[in-house]
Amino acid sequence: MGFFGLELSNTGTLDLDSQAGGILALTGQFTHASTGILQGNGTLDLTTTDVVAFDGQVNPGTSPGILNFAGDALMSPLTTANIELGGLNAGTEYDQVNINGAISLDGTVNLHLINGFIPTVGNVFTVLTFTSRSGNFANITGRDLGSGLRLDTVWTATSLELEVVQPAPAQILFAGDSAGGLSTGVFTVNPDGSGLTHPYSSTTIGYQEVYPRWSPNRERIAFTNRKGFTPPNPNELYMVHASGDTLVTLVSDTSTFIPRWSPNGAHLAFECGNGWDVIDICAIGDVTGPLTSLSGIGNASGKVYLTDFDVVHWGGGSWVFAWDPLNPDRIAVVRDSLPPLGGQGQSMIFTMLYDGSGVQRLLPTGVLDAGNGPLLINENMDWSSDGQWLVFAAVDPQGQMNIYKIDRNGANLTQLTATPDQDGRPVWSPNGAEILFGRNLESGGYCDYDAWIMNSDGSNAHQITNEQVCDWNLETLAGDWSPDGQQIALTGFDLPYGNLSIYVVPRTVTAATYFAQRMLIGRTGSVVGMREVTDIQPSWRP
Repeated sequence: MGFFGLELSNTGTLDLDSQAGGILALTGQFTHASTGILQGNGTLDLTTTDVVAFDGQVNPGTSPGILNFAGDALMSPLTTANIELGGLNAGTEYDQVNINGAISLDGTVNLHLINGFIPTVGNVFTVLTFTSRSGNFANITGRDLGSGLRLDTVWTATSLELEVVQPAPAQILFAGDSAGGLSTGVFTVNPDGSGLTHPYSSTTIGYQEVYPRWSPNRERIAFTNRKGFTPPNPNELYMVHASGDTLVTLVSDTSTFIPRWSPNGAHLAFECGNGWDVIDICAIGDVTGPLTSLSGIGNASGKVYLTDFDVVHWGGGSWVFAWDPLNPDRIAVVRDSLPPLGGQGQSMIFTMLYDGSGVQRLLPTGVLDAGNGPLLINENMDWSSDGQWLVFAAVDPQGQMNIYKIDRNGANLTQLTATPDQDGRPVWSPNGAEILFGRNLESGGYCDYDAWIMNSDGSNAHQITNEQVCDWNLETLAGDWSPDGQQIALTGFDLPYGNLSIYVVPRTVTAATYFAQRMLIGRTGSVVGMREVTDIQPSWRP
């Protein structure tokens, strides 16, 4: 069946099984609307100059089958592809989409097991082929298969393969500095303390400025480091394979701090500026290519200044930002006002896409004020895993720093802590039920810092460590939940040696049981009173 010289828009169901020979030939534009469903086995045959534009559902086969496109294809954020896996043979047992042209990727892929199929380690499914590609899927669901198995994505030059793997226990990533001939840089270790590796070795001591972070697939590590302290030596942005076999510098023309991956691993955001009084949030749009192709990718125009937009009466800024788990192309950033003479500035939260477009103010009709005056957000902001809440630390005009949350639509601003202590760096648990944060006690002269946990509504706040740290804060020391939320990795003092080391504690730990329950998993020294090791900033989750 053929349509010649026409623009065809599908808003209903187009079943290629019903076409003569399973082929629909077009010489005009084909648009697959958001309400449309394209399904069946067969070929959509376009001329080489035409593009099929997807907004709706793509369902290969009739459980399962193959869809072929003889031309280029463009997938939008509204595209949903449903892929069924029921065996190892493409077309008869699992779905496949073949693009005989270039494809621009976006949208969601939903993976479904059918016919009682139970995959085993090593099974591979080639679900998509193309001649070239750009972009990436925003989300792939159904990758967790149960029984410890998972579908990993493997991109080749012309295909997407899904491979069944059994991941090892998620390693913990941390930054470290050493004396006494020990090493400095970025380290990984298993949760039981075994398998210590050293993917990156540094010759400088800027360990507090490293902030290492896993990519979502745990194959890469992003971090920052300074090659030297004599100007001009900005804190550069690096990426390295988890194995340490390839290291590239992404940004070297400005200071960078605190890199964070988008949930789909396609984008990378970070603090950028001169490292002192000029602070912006920047992003690199696509970091999915081979590492060797990413060298210098964020220099000059390769990075987008997300906070470099015009807002009346607003300037300066904070480094606080967080990726939206429901839309991995969307990020929330904070901009701070210039304070009036003798007064305090105030913060505004904006959301935008990774390329700086689509700027929207989260709270369009007013400032962040929970009842004690405008708030100045000055520490970590974190999005709950369900994408419904943002949590952050902020200072009110009375100088009190507490924890607050606000919903994704800019409503229901709620103060979670209200003490004379200084509370900061909140981190959601994976299930969104609890929040890890740091508290510096007023009774200790603000030199008594420990980790605390509270429920997501602010109730049941309780201390979980008993370090009474002075001159450090949880942003530098850091702490993170295990992927299942049952354990916490944090930094603690290794007495009597005086080292800062990485420990794991159960979620149920208390200040009274902390020293008995904490398990050393990182490095330590051997000379009493001499700090040989300073290990900080554990990152367990991507």
